[in-house]
Amino acid sequence: MAVAEYEQDLGIRPGMLCAYDVEAGGILDLTDPATLAALGTTPADLAAPWKQIALIERGRPPTWDLAGRLIEAGAIGVRVPSTRAAGANLVLWRWNTALGARVAALDPLGDLPRSPRSWEP
Repeated sequence: MAVAEYEQDLGIRPGMLCAYDVEAGGILDLTDPATLAALGTTPADLAAPWKQIALIERGRPPTWDLAGRLIEAGAIGVRVPSTRAAGANLVLWRWNTALGARVAALDPLGDLPRSPRSWEP
């Protein structure tokens, strides 16, 4: 599922996938119909073609306004249905801060870069 989400319409595969250890509270479950109804949104809003709306039509996707409202209300993230494969995705707006979730990359073999300089070409 991770590759399908990353690739989407681009047809490009990532060079490296990484697993994460995540501890988070205050995550809204947007896979739950009752939560969607309480927020005044729908599965169709979540599945809206945001790239087409934003980049071609020069509009504002409904998910951007929803995210803005949730962030303003103090949410640190949401669980959303995947638009590419069966399952759900976790979207975090804040992490590794006093007010956010804790996220740590799992790298038991030491394959990931150790510093920002490691990412430079």
